[in-house]
Formats: sequence, C-alpha cells, structure tokens
Amino acid sequence: MKYLLTAEQAYKTDVAASKTFGIPSLVLMENAARSASDIIREQLEKHLGNKPIASAKILILCGNGNNGGDGFAIARHLHEITNVAAAFVGSPDKMSLETKTNYSCLQFLEIPLLQIETNEDIDFLDLRHYDCIVDALIGIGGTGTLRGIVLPLLQKVRDYQFSVKKNFTPLMIAIDCPTGLDVTKGIANPYCFCADITITFFAEKTGLYRNDGLNVCGEIITASIGAPQSIIHEYSSIGRLEKSDIREMLPYRRKIGSKFDFGRVMIIAGSLSMPGAAALCANAAISAGAGLVDLYSTSFHPSVMAEVMPTALPWTADGTLSLSNFDTLLRGSKKAAVIAIGPGLGSCPETIELIHKLLSSIPVETPVILDADGLRALLLKPKIHLRNTFILTPHSGEFARLLGMEREKVEHESADLAVQFAKKNNCVLLLKGTPSIITDGDFSYWNTHGNSGMATAGCGDVLTGLIAALISQGIKPFEGAALGAYLHASAGDWYAKQYSKESLTASKLLDGFRHILPL
Repeated sequence: MKYLLTAEQAYKTDVAASKTFGIPSLVLMENAARSASDIIREQLEKHLGNKPIASAKILILCGNGNNGGDGFAIARHLHEITNVAAAFVGSPDKMSLETKTNYSCLQFLEIPLLQIETNEDIDFLDLRHYDCIVDALIGIGGTGTLRGIVLPLLQKVRDYQFSVKKNFTPLMIAIDCPTGLDVTKGIANPYCFCADITITFFAEKTGLYRNDGLNVCGEIITASIGAPQSIIHEYSSIGRLEKSDIREMLPYRRKIGSKFDFGRVMIIAGSLSMPGAAALCANAAISAGAGLVDLYSTSFHPSVMAEVMPTALPWTADGTLSLSNFDTLLRGSKKAAVIAIGPGLGSCPETIELIHKLLSSIPVETPVILDADGLRALLLKPKIHLRNTFILTPHSGEFARLLGMEREKVEHESADLAVQFAKKNNCVLLLKGTPSIITDGDFSYWNTHGNSGMATAGCGDVLTGLIAALISQGIKPFEGAALGAYLHASAGDWYAKQYSKESLTASKLLDGFRHILPL
C-alpha cells in the first residue's frame, strides 16, 4: 500500500526522521537530491531519444527554502553528466543552513547561476535553450498562492510551455510538488507549474491526486530520502491500494462448496422506467462470485442473467416500489448476507418512505449498501441511526444533498468532509470521484485508478453489485468497499486499454471482471 501525507504530516515526518532517528537534515537533503537526480537522468534519456544526455541542457528553478536546497543539490549531481544552470529566486540571507550549503557548492563548482530579482531578469531568461526545466521553487510549503517575482516567472514558463511545438517541448519536472499547487487540497493557481513528472520525496502527497493536482502533476514518482518507512505509517491516515494488497484482501474461494457457502445478496432496485439499473447491479453481483442473488423490483430488464432470482413487486402510480411491499422485503432481508438498495429506485416519496421503514427494521448485523435513490431515505425523519455495517456510496452531488451544502464546496473539501461524516455517523462512506475516497472515519483508502470512460450511466450500479458480492463472501464492509472500488476501476482500465474509453459502457465492466479477478 502507498501511504499519502498532507503537508502538515510531511513536515512532521521530516522532523521525526531527524530527531527520532538522528538523520541530519543535510543528509536527508543529499539523499533526496541523489534519488531525484537519478530519476531525472532516466526520464530525460527517454525524452531525448537518440540525443546523448551529455549534450542536453537543464534549467533548475530554485527558491530560498529547502525545496530550493534540493534543487541546488540536484544541479550539483546532474552537473557531472550534462549541462546544468540554476535560476535563483530569493535571498541567500533567508536560506536555511542546508540550502545555503548547497548554494555555496554551486558557486564553488562555477555552475551557471542566474539570480531572478526583477522583471528584467525574467526577460533575460531564455527558455528556448533547455531540454528540461525543473521546478524547485517552493515545494510542499506552498498553499497555491503565488507572490512576488515567482508569479511572473511562472507566467513566462507557462506561456512558453504552451506556445512551443510539441516536438520541441522541454521535459517539465516538479520537485516534491509543482509550485502553485496546494499539496494538501490540490487547488492550483492558474499559473501553477505544469509538470510532465512530479518527483515527490519519501511519500506521495494528497494534493497530487486531488482536484487540480490531477492536471498539473503528470506522472508521480516517489524518491527515497533514506529514512525508515515506519515513520510514514505513524503519521498517515490515508492509503492507496496496490495490486499486492488486493490479492491479500480477496475472499478465499474454497475448492468444495455450494451456492449457500458463498453468500446471498439481496438487491432492492429498479422501477418501471429504470429496470436497467437493477439488471446491472444484479448481474455484477452474480459475476463477482456471490452464491445467490435475489433481485426485488417492479419489472425486469431482458438482460438480467438467468442465474439471478427475481421477485416482482407491486408499484406506485409513478412505477416505483410501493409501501405495500414492506413485509415481503423484511422477510427477504432476514435471509440475506448483505442488502444493496438504491439503483434505479426513483424518487417517489412513497418508495423512499418504504426504504426508510425497512432500514429501521432489518437485522442490525446485516451489512447494507445504500446507493443512488436509496440515499434519499437518510433525509427523512426520524433520522436513521447508521452503524459500521452501513456502506453509503454517493457521488459528490448526492453527498452534497446529504450534507445540505453546495456541490462545489463538497468537491474541493471532499477528503475532510468524507472523514468527518463517516466518523460522526459510525458508517463506511465511499465517496465516488477522482479519487474515490473510502473511509470509516479513522482510516481512508483512496482509489486513484479508473478513467473518464467510466463517467457513464450505470457504472455506479455495477459498483454496488460488486461490493455486495464481495461482502456476501465474508469481507468486512470497510474492506469490501475499498476492494470493490479498486476492482471496479481496474475493470474499467482494462477495457479502456483493450478497446477505448469512448466505447466503455457499464455492462462492459462485467467483461473486465472476468479478466482482472484472477489476480
């Protein structure tokens, strides 16, 4: 698992590395610079193609903080193999001891060093000479606000970057975090450094995977600083799942067993106008290994798999499930290992009242997944008391409705709001988005996989069925939600790679399951 840090947590890990483990700050800076230099060399060789790296020209933009110190040290290492120049913004008087040491080394080695103090200095800087531009101006200490001479400098870099022909674009590399990006929230200044590659130190940072960070960071590569990984585990409360984690989390499939050994899923979904949502959810559950899938709905789409067991129920004048179905659904809930509610239900008040009544009555130990219209029941009085067996799977609009907030605010502060909600309500929350955030209030999994082809009708219905199948086979709700999000996204990535994002539909994700589940 990759652990992610906020800016505050990253600062604490640096302090812990020095104080707890006795690693001097100058050694940490040197280790970071050596690691970053190796990565820059490797990536630049790819970028240059047949051109020898010895003839390349690299410009490193440095501030007077420790990020600038990293830049000065990187320049010293790269000076051994190619042509390097540094442009310095700031004052030597404001440097830390570590930064000043590396600044002095550049002067001793007579590496070209241009001090940027005025707009005239910026005008003098000719970016056309360079094959690679490295941003070491501010690093993780920035909040996205650009002040002083840094703003016009980055304006020039940005304007140049997007004015040159593609074949002649320099390789843009950010050190730790692109300047102009809030490394915690991922909010960027319009003139934020736009990187092809971000080399981040020790651990990935949350803002690299959120909001504008997704557009300005490029490929993210983590570089070692020579400190123990145990420090990260102590401070981080966010993990990014990898394939190796998934193998350990997947339910064990016994060689001998009956359908009753692999869980019974109850799905309450669909309406006369949206039978496809119920079909997608049920088909996903049976395709992901559930032993039995009971589908309760008003009508059934022809695509419902033969293995799914349907129960047709009376409907309202709106074509949605009527309140008269309560006893039937309550009986069904007592046989289920997990209950999934919501896809395609519709917003008819009588149907939402039915779900509200059912949520107050089903066995407390039974896991419940609430998606789409099923979430509307949480807005009714009396309030449903959630528990750690409840999984809520809203997108940002649905989550905003639950919170009574503007959608834009929810999207910008999604990570904090998700954790607060899950903690306050003692439930599991899967907030769908980029990234998807799965949290129980104490720890969060971020799913950074998936692609824009999955932004299409029905994909959420498939996710609900997939999570239900995993939980029915014995996985706990929190882990089941995280695993489901990962597998769902991986199926979408598999299809996009094999075919295209544009042709991806929700039902095609089932094909993806068949290819990715044998991990």
